[in-house]
Amino acid sequence: MRLPDVYIIGAQKSGTTTLYDWIAQHPQVFGDPLAKDFPFFSHDILYKKGPKELAKFSKGASPNQLILGGDANTMFSKDAGKRLYKAIPNAKLIAILRNPVERAFSAYCHAVERLLENRTFEQAIKEELSGYCYSPLDSMRKDYLRHGLYAQQLKSIMKYYPKDQLFVIIFEEWKENPKKIMREVFSFIGVDESFIPVMHIKNV
Repeated sequence: MRLPDVYIIGAQKSGTTTLYDWIAQHPQVFGDPLAKDFPFFSHDILYKKGPKELAKFSKGASPNQLILGGDANTMFSKDAGKRLYKAIPNAKLIAILRNPVERAFSAYCHAVERLLENRTFEQAIKEELSGYCYSPLDSMRKDYLRHGLYAQQLKSIMKYYPKDQLFVIIFEEWKENPKKIMREVFSFIGVDESFIPVMHIKNV
C-alpha cells in the first residue's frame, strides 16, 4: 500500500488543479487524475475508512515514481495537520497562496456556476462577517473569507511538519514565471528539475 509522497494542500481556487496536472506530467511522478481533490483528509467519512481509500490511487505507479496527491481544501480543514502527519509524515507538502480578495470572488463564482450559491457576493460576505454558520460541508464551499486566512491554516500544518517539508507558491509569481516556479517545485520534491511540462491551464 503506497500513500502520497507529495501532497498539494491548497488553497482552494488558487491553481491547484493546474499545478497537479503539471507535476503529474513528470516521468518520475505518478498522479492519478482522480486523486486530485479526493477529500480524504478533509472529509470525516472518507478519512474514517482508512488509508486504503487513498492508496487505491497509486496502483498504477512504478516502484521508482513518486506518488502525487492533493485536495484544495486540505489546509482549510481544522484536522488536516494531524491527519496528514499520521498518514504521510514524510511527505512533501505544497501550498499555493493567491490574493485573498481575488480568491474569495473566484470561489463565489465557482459556487454560483455549480448552483451551490444563490446569494449576491455582497450578501454572502456580509453573512459570513456576521458569524453565520454553515454545516462543515457547506463551509468548505461557502466560507469565502475564511479560506483566505492562510497564516492561520499553515500554522496548523506546521505544528506537525518542519519547514523543509513545506513549499509555498505565490500564485501571482507562478503565473508570471511558470517555468521558474516549476523548476523550484521539481527541485523541492527531488526529481529532475529540467523537465518542462505542457503548460495548459486547467479550470480557467
